[in-house]
Amino acid sequence: MHIRRGWRAVVGNTTTRSLRSVDRATVGRVWSFAKPHGAGIALVLLVVTAQSLIGLLPPLFYRHFIDTILPDKDLRLLVTFSAYLLALPVATVLLGLVQQLLIVRIGETLVYDLRNAMFDHVQQLSMRFFTSTRAGEIVARFTQDVEGARRMLTGTLPQLMTAFVTLVSTLVVMMQLEWRLTLPGLLLFPALWPFAWWMARILRPIHHKTMEHNANLSSMVNETLSVNGASLMKLFGQQAGAGRQFRSLADLVREFRIRLGVLSYWLTSSMGILSGLGTALFYGLGGWLVFEGRMTEGTIVAFVAYLPRLYQPISMISHVPTETIQGVVSFERVFAYMDQPVEIKERPEVVDLPGASGRLEFRDVTFDYHALPDEIRAWQEANPEQEAPVRTMGRGRLGLGQLQGPTPTRHREPSAGQAPPALQDLSFTVEPGHMVALVGLSGAGKSTVINLVMRLYDPTRGCILLDGHDLRDLSLQSLSRCIGMVTQHAYLFHDSLRANLLYARPEASDEQVQDVCERAQLKEFIDGLPDGLDTVVGERGYRLSGGEQQRVSIARVLLKQPSLLILDEATSHLDSHSEYLLQHALEPLFADSTSLVIAHRLSTVRNADTILVLDKGRLVEVGSHDDLVRDQGLYSHLCALQFRGPTPAASISVT
Repeated sequence: MHIRRGWRAVVGNTTTRSLRSVDRATVGRVWSFAKPHGAGIALVLLVVTAQSLIGLLPPLFYRHFIDTILPDKDLRLLVTFSAYLLALPVATVLLGLVQQLLIVRIGETLVYDLRNAMFDHVQQLSMRFFTSTRAGEIVARFTQDVEGARRMLTGTLPQLMTAFVTLVSTLVVMMQLEWRLTLPGLLLFPALWPFAWWMARILRPIHHKTMEHNANLSSMVNETLSVNGASLMKLFGQQAGAGRQFRSLADLVREFRIRLGVLSYWLTSSMGILSGLGTALFYGLGGWLVFEGRMTEGTIVAFVAYLPRLYQPISMISHVPTETIQGVVSFERVFAYMDQPVEIKERPEVVDLPGASGRLEFRDVTFDYHALPDEIRAWQEANPEQEAPVRTMGRGRLGLGQLQGPTPTRHREPSAGQAPPALQDLSFTVEPGHMVALVGLSGAGKSTVINLVMRLYDPTRGCILLDGHDLRDLSLQSLSRCIGMVTQHAYLFHDSLRANLLYARPEASDEQVQDVCERAQLKEFIDGLPDGLDTVVGERGYRLSGGEQQRVSIARVLLKQPSLLILDEATSHLDSHSEYLLQHALEPLFADSTSLVIAHRLSTVRNADTILVLDKGRLVEVGSHDDLVRDQGLYSHLCALQFRGPTPAASISVT
């Protein structure tokens, strides 16, 4: 480890930018979540005050015991004194229980609200965010960072509140007992505060880096030890390389945690030294005052008993800058996600389309993955220090439908000044009930068309209309109701078959579920399972074969009965016989829906009403299969490549 070099780098990167302004902004946002709990917070403060006042009584009893009860040998006062000493701990425990219940309830509710607010916001972000942000990083924000925020709300802040009330009340009593002994002991502590704030300024970037490296480590584990990642690692014999990568990331986490530990120890040790000096001063000066007859023995005993109540709060408060920084960093990372601008959102007055005939029209649509919307670009320019996972985005297949989950994305970084739009001036119309097939070489723009239809992105120029309505004028919920999609990579949740099917239509009856299973050629398979429809399919459906996953996906879209059906390599995992049976099962849906089809096998699309041939984002041919073959254009060339023998894969790919 290069700790010295890393330490210098971190300290060197610590800017003089005011921490206070950032912290105030963050604290203000935290307070917006806490406002609804103002009454509960006031009650906590009241309980803390009562608990602190009770804690002041024992040292006063000790003083009275030594100065009055023992010299007078008063048995009645001795019994009363003993009863008080017995009752005080009970009262303290009961008040502490009430305090803890209130703090935990308020703190956990705040974290609950924060986590829900972040989830609600993140799920509204466009696919630019998800295709450029690692899944492990997102998980880390919802777990590690929210946990850091929770520790601040349920730990640091209540401790600070308790410490402040205890310190103030103890100082008031000590000043009344003997101000000449109290003031000199306090003169040592102002030296601690500049050091504590200086440490906080250094710790802030280290905490940021520690959380960042933790998130990277989580992402690496999530990717490498998933079913796909583990299979790929074993297939290519990369266990040793993965181990080296893991150890490298883990070493960074270890290095930054060591720095945090060393710095925290410095602060604790400094506090210990000052506490020791203060204690020595109290004993020395207090003893001299007793020798001079200016203070009783009981008073010095009371002072000694108050020392922990004085030093412990000061120690806790001295740690507040560093502990608060940890919580502030967690909140900042959470708020960084909540500040990401929402690209795909509803207009003020949207149209709720209860049902759609399925007429789809593209009007002069141009789309560039690298052309960020003005709102996102403005946000990035205004927040250069924020982590912005949407800065760059490559074009490629997303494969995320309304009923499907995310599938692998092919990223393509643009060349300097040479990044053509994914689609250019695209215009076509699909009439209700018609099937339109999209054909073209890899990267031609087929998947981009699908992504725009589902409004995962908005066009850079032009518009897309469904039943005469611009998609941007429709409510997102009504657009979602109209569209169903089956992709090449069927996404299933780690849940039962029944739950995965009902995801499309939660109110569907058991008879309807059984019907779509039979139509999707799943009946025999499900009957052979020990738990039938209640069988858990495993993460991403990995307990099922590729063909079985695809059948479940098709059954799910059959259950939804959308007016606009999208099939993106939907039968690629099926053999020819199964493909024929499923196409037969889909025929009623084809008749009632407008269909967009992407297929690797051109034999699948030859029965389409219209075939759209794309090349480099432009529509170059339109027609039926027979017409396009006769025209001897790109489509005819693709057919010849596919049906006339082996050709390099890069030349014949049409996906």
